[in-house]
Amino acid sequence: MFKILFSIASVLFCTCTAAQQQIPVQEGTEVSLTVSLNTLNRLAVENDRIMTVKGITGQFQLDKDGESGQVFIKPIATDKQELIHLFLLTEKGHTYPLSLTVQEGAAESILLMPSEIEPAQWEQSSSYETLLRTLVQAMHNQTPVEGFIINKVKTQIPIIKQAKVSHLQTYTGKQLQGHVLEVTNTSKEELILSELPFQLNGVRAVSIINPILSSHAKTRVYVVN
Repeated sequence: MFKILFSIASVLFCTCTAAQQQIPVQEGTEVSLTVSLNTLNRLAVENDRIMTVKGITGQFQLDKDGESGQVFIKPIATDKQELIHLFLLTEKGHTYPLSLTVQEGAAESILLMPSEIEPAQWEQSSSYETLLRTLVQAMHNQTPVEGFIINKVKTQIPIIKQAKVSHLQTYTGKQLQGHVLEVTNTSKEELILSELPFQLNGVRAVSIINPILSSHAKTRVYVVN
């Protein structure tokens, strides 16, 4: 019964949507979107499937299509000036933060198109990618890696609301530094981490072991610059 009702809703939805928007997105970088206040709005990720949508309960109505990986969102907030902040977690393990502005009008159909920052020339070699993977794996296993000294060089610590970030150790090499950070959720609510706060000047890669933290839970974050 649910599938039949959903299919009917999808047909009705498609008859009143505006032209599809194609919006570039990057891992951990918040993107601002405008959606309709009056009806369902479609969100999808190119070559990926949306598995989980996180946001404040009571701000929106959510319908998920598990087969296609797209979702349909209808704002239920009465204040048009109030932004709706969402986190989309995908099948490929990506997290996309969104900030939605609502307005009167037809439904929006939005395709999020993941893109990557253009790497420097020396970073395009397979040896560079192998080194990054090896370094992150060594930090995770807390083991030495050839060409790096383990110490505790000072690094920039991001400020995250309702969280404590501690610097545990640093792997120092000729071209790269890898920092092991520990993040503790100090609040009584669930905390969702994104890469954005850790993408400070010079950062080349960020790996978060567990982006969703329950109250007082901890996780490690590996930052390479």
